[in-house]
Amino acid sequence: MSQHSEFIGFVGLGNMDGAMCDRLVKAGYSVSVYDVRSDKLVE
Repeated sequence: MSQHSEFIGFVGLGNMDGAMCDRLVKAGYSVSVYDVRSDKLVE
């Protein structure tokens, strides 16, 4: 897996954003997320 120097942040992990966040992490990006529903952050 390659590492990227970019840092990406998400506010809210709806249906589409959760999948995008997962793919970015698997691609080696550093990702920080915030969601008012803490159960979304565990997935």
